[in-house]
Amino acid sequence: MRLQRYINEARVKTTNSDAFIRDHYSVFMWNPKEGLIWSAFDKNKNAWLIYKGSKFVKSYNSDVSFLPHAVMLVAYNKKWNLDDYVTGRISPNGKSIYIHDLKSKPFTSDHISIHWDRYVDKAVNDIYKYMKDYIK
Repeated sequence: MRLQRYINEARVKTTNSDAFIRDHYSVFMWNPKEGLIWSAFDKNKNAWLIYKGSKFVKSYNSDVSFLPHAVMLVAYNKKWNLDDYVTGRISPNGKSIYIHDLKSKPFTSDHISIHWDRYVDKAVNDIYKYMKDYIK
């Protein structure tokens, strides 16, 4: 598995919810058609910056300290179904990548659930490619 090369960097974990996730965790979502869509909080602008791969898309001004995936998808102006994405967050210290668990998602597409392991692997590769400044 390609994740082995990242062993000395952030650890990849799965989680069923955001219950223990606190302030300003970077958010990401990935699917085979869109690639990686992600956001990070800019304290100077007090806004969430939304990117598609390495391209800046827009900023989303918000007073909240977390950005739900559904809000990021709407801010990105896509009408995709959130259930067709591999979603997760990166801890503020960059030591953990949280992938939201397959069991907690009511997939509308069997394609995503069938290829889940491979898609998680591709999502994590894109995270390291585009979000490397957030991985310590």
